[in-house]
Amino acid sequence: MLKKLSLSLCIIVLMYSPSMATSGWVKARTVCTKNGITYARHGDGHWHRVVKRNGRWYATGHSLGKTKPCN
Repeated sequence: MLKKLSLSLCIIVLMYSPSMATSGWVKARTVCTKNGITYARHGDGHWHRVVKRNGRWYATGHSLGKTKPCN
């Protein structure tokens, strides 16, 4: 019983913890800039700050959620 409770608690904590950037590049067609900061969206709809390396945009830092940061 204690093992099941501990496992359940771990899963809940992981689900609601802020996540780091997903590996890989973001969609180039979603790149936008606001106040000098560049953002782009991953395939599942969440946004990140991005940097360009070798012709591709890569996410950096934590997810910013699903609301577009620049309109």
